Amino acid sequence: MKIVTNSEYEIFNEYSPEGQLIKKSTFICNKTEEKTNKSTEQIIEMIKKNKNYSMLEFAWYPVFIRPVKGDYLDNILRILKRFEKEKYLNCNNLKDGVLISGSGRAWYECLKEDKNTNTLVRSIYNFLNKLNPSLFDTHDVFSSDEFYIKLLTKEEIQLCEKTLNSEPIINDNNIREKHDWFAVAFYGVSGSFIYEILQHRTMSFATKSNRYVTAKDFSFLIEDGALINNSVDKQKLEECLKKIQLTYNYFLNRGHKRDVVRQLLPIGFTNDIVVAGTIECWKYLFEFQTNPESHWEIRTILNDLKRELNEKYNYSFEE
Repeated sequence: MKIVTNSEYEIFNEYSPEGQLIKKSTFICNKTEEKTNKSTEQIIEMIKKNKNYSMLEFAWYPVFIRPVKGDYLDNILRILKRFEKEKYLNCNNLKDGVLISGSGRAWYECLKEDKNTNTLVRSIYNFLNKLNPSLFDTHDVFSSDEFYIKLLTKEEIQLCEKTLNSEPIINDNNIREKHDWFAVAFYGVSGSFIYEILQHRTMSFATKSNRYVTAKDFSFLIEDGALINNSVDKQKLEECLKKIQLTYNYFLNRGHKRDVVRQLLPIGFTNDIVVAGTIECWKYLFEFQTNPESHWEIRTILNDLKRELNEKYNYSFEE
């Protein structure tokens, strides 16, 4: 048991369509990186087998579709009719086509049941299969020239890269914020931080589970200067935490289930969580959780994160 006063984070400013971030998030939450040599493909197959689809949310696919045959307007309406109703996909009609974005899980669950039903869905599913064959598995060799389909890069989404006619693919900042996406892993944050951030349910979350990962030598996060600068208070805190640690280890060694024994762990017990979302979601999170009334821990961490995102990655989150 040890008392700590700060935590860390790691930014993943990428879409990771091949699934590397799915693998990374799985390792963070299960603490298995040093114990397994499973490939990304094997990890994804295991996730699908166990139906733990939440991990599939840590890959992002902004898919641009343009009809190239038949009546252009009719085909645009056909695309919009199929995908505007999808709750977990973002869909916008642009000047030269339709942009649809979503996580690996959103695309997988949207398409898996009718991936062979019509030209449009088959075309998209087979396109995604070429990017991540483990997630979008298929033996379908269907190929159609009715649609031009492309995975947009982060540069194209962020208005930095122009098309051949020198016009940006997206010329509306509100649309960009619905389709640009990144993830952050927070290491050593308290239960308070996790409870606060889980309120933002439009985002994706994966956290280390103490049903599977033991806490035989846990850390406890407390605000610097609170309780620990007073020797008497610090001693009282240490005595309390030591008793919790010894009791936790005692019950664990007695063979009691981890998901029962974890009930002893205090709210300041540190854990790891991976969070992902669109710029629109992150903006709301920053606005809501960095105001003076928000919890001190999440406010401090998110202010630091926001500053780094603005300075290092050229985002424009309000300070």
